[in-house]
Amino acid sequence: MKLTANRTLASLTAILLLVCQLHAQEVETKKVSITRGEVLRIAESYVRHEWRASPANEFHGTDKRGVQIDTPDQKWWGENGWYSDGRVNVGIPYCWSGESTLEEFDKGLLEGRPAGYVFRDRSRPPSSAVPIGVDCSGFVSVCWKLKVRRATRDLADDCIPLASYDELLSGDAINRAGRHVVLFKEWVDEKHERLRVIEAAFVKVREKEHERATLTKQGFVPLRYRAISDD
Repeated sequence: MKLTANRTLASLTAILLLVCQLHAQEVETKKVSITRGEVLRIAESYVRHEWRASPANEFHGTDKRGVQIDTPDQKWWGENGWYSDGRVNVGIPYCWSGESTLEEFDKGLLEGRPAGYVFRDRSRPPSSAVPIGVDCSGFVSVCWKLKVRRATRDLADDCIPLASYDELLSGDAINRAGRHVVLFKEWVDEKHERLRVIEAAFVKVREKEHERATLTKQGFVPLRYRAISDD
């Protein structure tokens, strides 16, 4: 009797392991393969995107859920904010919890939706579905064409950790879980001490140079999306 029970348990365990393996394979096949060149083209399009806003895209108040929303327009944010008088703005604005495609962003402008969502105290406010734009992890999710938007805390689930910053290639990510993530573009110097990234940070998507030593000290780790490939 005991032997039969043990065999039944072993069979159930084997079946469970098989189901888990099949599920893992199914999840893996759902990842969209993308080349490094495609990732950079998407990322750079967010940096260069030109758009015009009207006062209808400014918003300083609460949404229907009571979440305080403030757009990074020039009147509220200062000289680095975007214009609402019809002048051309360049670069998609930062939007906490946002993951807008360029098409969704342009459509949202015409609908009068708030362009961006920032906060001065650097807290972790509630998300809102009203504003348009991208935050750091939403930006990376869009550039990698992830079917499920990732946050910095679970981005590594779709990635392979790299042993060293020296292994970084264009389109890889440098992530600090719970804080910030950037896309690696290129090394600035031969010694690999300075690197250029593309990131969604206050107040818009931009290219920026960082010191490797600073990122390492702050706890940023290099990651590679599992479905990325060379051109």
